[in-house]
Amino acid sequence: MKSILTENQFEEALRSLLAPDPDGDIIDWLEENVKNVPYSPQPGPFRIDSTPYLAPILRALQDPEVETIVVQGNVQSGKSMVLELWSAFVPARTPGPMLLLQDVDLNAQDWQQTRLRPLWDNTPATRDRISETDRNKWHTTQFQRNTTWVLGANNERNLQRRSIRFLGGDECWQWPQGHLKQALARRTAFTWQGKSVFVSQGGVEGDEFTNLFNSTDRAEYSFKCVSCGSMQAFEWTQIKYPKEAKTAAGWNLDLVRAGTTYECKHCKHSYADRNSVRAEMCKEAAFVPVNLSAPKGRRGFHFNALAMQWGLSWGDMAVECIEAAEAFDSQGDETKRRDFKQKRLAQPWSDEPDDGSGEILPSGYLLGEDWADEAANAQGKLVSPPFTPEDRAKPMFNRLRFMSVDVQRKGFYVLVRSWSAEGKSRLVFWSYIETWEDVRKEQLRLFVSDNFVFVDSGDGPNMDEVYRNCATYGWNATKGFGLTEFPWKVQTPYGMKMAYRPYSPAKIVQVGKQSCRVFHFSNLVLKDTLARVRRAGHHTYPQDAGDEYRKQMQSEHRTRTEAGKPIWVPIGDRANHLWDCEVMGILPALMAKLLGRGKNKNAVDEKSVDKPAETPTV
Repeated sequence: MKSILTENQFEEALRSLLAPDPDGDIIDWLEENVKNVPYSPQPGPFRIDSTPYLAPILRALQDPEVETIVVQGNVQSGKSMVLELWSAFVPARTPGPMLLLQDVDLNAQDWQQTRLRPLWDNTPATRDRISETDRNKWHTTQFQRNTTWVLGANNERNLQRRSIRFLGGDECWQWPQGHLKQALARRTAFTWQGKSVFVSQGGVEGDEFTNLFNSTDRAEYSFKCVSCGSMQAFEWTQIKYPKEAKTAAGWNLDLVRAGTTYECKHCKHSYADRNSVRAEMCKEAAFVPVNLSAPKGRRGFHFNALAMQWGLSWGDMAVECIEAAEAFDSQGDETKRRDFKQKRLAQPWSDEPDDGSGEILPSGYLLGEDWADEAANAQGKLVSPPFTPEDRAKPMFNRLRFMSVDVQRKGFYVLVRSWSAEGKSRLVFWSYIETWEDVRKEQLRLFVSDNFVFVDSGDGPNMDEVYRNCATYGWNATKGFGLTEFPWKVQTPYGMKMAYRPYSPAKIVQVGKQSCRVFHFSNLVLKDTLARVRRAGHHTYPQDAGDEYRKQMQSEHRTRTEAGKPIWVPIGDRANHLWDCEVMGILPALMAKLLGRGKNKNAVDEKSVDKPAETPTV
């Protein structure tokens, strides 16, 4: 007679089948068997002491209830070692088909040849199981009881056909959209018997890796304060710069590097910037889950450079952070800020410059007020003040002011903005004007050059009228598009090359015997740029700009479509005409290279404003 297992007996049998390796803890096995980590900055046998934050992650590899592990860590922290050590452990202790993925095949080959294979060769229990016939194949290694593939995630063919028990992915933030999901599908046949492990630095909000990490329990590597005993994650907000390092001339970076400390967020206990102090902080450190509603089998681990016991000091990182902020403030360049957040803090970067919820406050000047920093266009070149009366009297001398015009059915919103050579600007004038003739009068009254007037042409019945008046007065017509870049042919020492900019070359439209220039531009890029320079305090408005200006500048916010595409959308039924004028005014600023380059000495030729140098980085 057949015995019938009860539900509890079945569960007990299943747990027994999937129980951790009876021969011991994975870390004990690694420390005993990995005789040398040849590419490590500290060559020799593997020891967990130098990277204690990896211990809970490695042990999760043996937990039968954990199906998916996601590691989000800073660069140069050893996070890829999780996959590398796992690749040595699996053939010796839990054989099964294994797929390890890098972003592209070339990097996968380098990974296998310079890290994985040397590690296997220095782990006798693994090395002895490699088939002689497959010793020279970088992409496929046949062990005694399992095959390990090392491939690039960018190639869809690498993500098909195979049934995988153990799936590992490195630097997943660089994978093409949809490929992480395809990789996970390879484990369908081994759902309860295998594992998926993904490691990466911080990605980008909304990408697959970030979304997967957010679906885990998101455990933060946390330390126990030696003073008050509270557990807390390592957070950049608790880094404190020495007060004496801030001077009237800016930051003294030597003092920052030497005097930066870390402060407990509860009792304010101060920690000195020393490796021994960090080691003491990490003695009782642990991963503390943040998302308690995550599925039991989905574990996430986050740690950052603040917890490292070697490498950069807190002072080194503070200097990096200050220099990144200065690069943005002086040049509008967010590259260093992005790298610091992704690589040091291991957090996803958000390219959303403004969500529409925060208001930019006015600055201490008035509409129409003279500005000592206002630059000029003299003889086709950008020049900085001071200017003499003789300079101003020259026929080819024009103030660096741009006028933008948003065309309505029965009138116009008109805005004039003044610019300095360093890429800062002030609002000079805005108004609702009823006729084309009055727009022209304001242009002349405010000393705006004809070639520095930009008018929205749109798609409506006013388009022909816009073209006609632009041709009459020598103005430029514009039109926003959903594209993010437009192709340009650029002459280089090596011949004509294709470059891409967030605006198009001028299109010449014939209007009777006259003609006007039409520029197309990226709505997304110019709106993002406007939001960033406003947030940085470079694009200001005066105290008497009025409530209407303030309200219209909060008329749109940035969001994403269901497909993840960033887009600016109206907030309710708020009027956005002045917002559109300010967006339009970014176009000539980009053409003149006023944004993204810091102090600018480049020419601003009114007759060829559509022929700038390389696209500014904004």
